[in-house]
Amino acid sequence: MSISQVRTFIKQQIALVDPNLKEHLDLSDENIPQTILDEHYHIEYGSSSDSQDDNAFQTSQSVTVKLFKRGFNKPITAMDTIIDKAHEIRRCIISTTATLGDDMLKVESISLTPEPIDETNDNTIKISLEFNIRLYFATV
Repeated sequence: MSISQVRTFIKQQIALVDPNLKEHLDLSDENIPQTILDEHYHIEYGSSSDSQDDNAFQTSQSVTVKLFKRGFNKPITAMDTIIDKAHEIRRCIISTTATLGDDMLKVESISLTPEPIDETNDNTIKISLEFNIRLYFATV
């Protein structure tokens, strides 16, 4: 299993919850223009670590999924909506164990954090979902 397959897996789980969410394809969520910020998400990879035993090689990869929702004149409603959606996306991601050939993927949820985009615009909400994704590769 490759890291691109992890991205595909996450995108599939997000699409199960809301097929209208669009991925922002950039290295950073800082570059999302305000005009397209609503109903977008961004997948970001963090640090990884490796271990190995006689039968398998394991990589633990931190992944953050950031969801964005504009509240316009109803920021509380927007926040409730995106938090509900974030919980459902998290449930879909962590309740699935994917198997691809001899390789396997397991997901642990670390956190779900809502916050305004910045101090000057509290009507746009960002939800950060942090995961630890463990990839198991057969070495036999």
